[in-house]
Amino acid sequence: LALRGMADGQQLIETAQQLAPIVVAVAAVAITGLVLRQRRSHPLLAILTGPHSPEMTLKLSRHLSHVLVDGGLHEPVLAERITLSARGKHAQLEQAHVDTCSRALAHLALASHGDGAPLQAAVGANARAALSQIAALAKLRADIEALRTTKLDDAKREHMDVLERLWTVLRPGRTREGGRHSKDWAEIGFQGHDPATDLRGMGYLSLLSLLHVAEAHTDFAMHHVGVYAQEGMELVHWPLAITSINVTGWLLQLLDDGELDVYVHRHGATLGTVHELHYALLHRFAAAWKREAPTSVMEFGRVQGQFLKDIKPICATGVLLRLD
Repeated sequence: LALRGMADGQQLIETAQQLAPIVVAVAAVAITGLVLRQRRSHPLLAILTGPHSPEMTLKLSRHLSHVLVDGGLHEPVLAERITLSARGKHAQLEQAHVDTCSRALAHLALASHGDGAPLQAAVGANARAALSQIAALAKLRADIEALRTTKLDDAKREHMDVLERLWTVLRPGRTREGGRHSKDWAEIGFQGHDPATDLRGMGYLSLLSLLHVAEAHTDFAMHHVGVYAQEGMELVHWPLAITSINVTGWLLQLLDDGELDVYVHRHGATLGTVHELHYALLHRFAAAWKREAPTSVMEFGRVQGQFLKDIKPICATGVLLRLD
């Protein structure tokens, strides 16, 4: 019996050795299938899995933009509704199409994936939240572009009201000689007798942002107007109005490059957010100017160049308004 038992055991060992390659092969096929299934659903599933965040929206936006640049979305529902912006940089869609596109996007992300309803619900919710933010940012970009291309118009009462409010806040109790055309505009940092000539390519948007600085951050604005007004300081200090207009240009470039997407997704795609971003950039530029301590306003270009180089990493964090 002992000998028979040993023989049986030996036979089992030999059988196991013969089956081992088959078991390994079957396991390899199963693992390969799982990997291929995950690869087929990547990168959309990887992007849309987990808690929704502004960073998730940014990843999805960049993925969609790259796909559109490389040849387009082949899913018909998405291809008809998600397009590239006029400059060919950003994926965009209308808010009315968010629900339809989010369902199609979730289906695409989960194609060939075997997980059940909970994952489908989570991916669908994330797709909807992210696409809603992408649509809101696209509309904001269109709105600010419309304001940028709007010229100051004497015939529009609201335009003239903005100019008067700006003067009243920054030069309280001071009567300006003339109306829209006056040499006194130089006191708040305009270069010419007509503010419209300084707005240049930044249009009505830059005037609204300057008014926001004056009315919402009056102490800051009054301080720099006061410094500039001191005798001789116009040679070494930056003028508020024209610098604010330049900052609007920097802001639009940063927005166009996608550097501020996370911040906007986090704080809301509104004109108020744009104005606060403008103030944050202006405030940080003022701090950079003070650190650099240039001896002439002619160094503006140098300080500006270094400032814009330094500010990009800060923009990417989405915490630009932490002015400490």
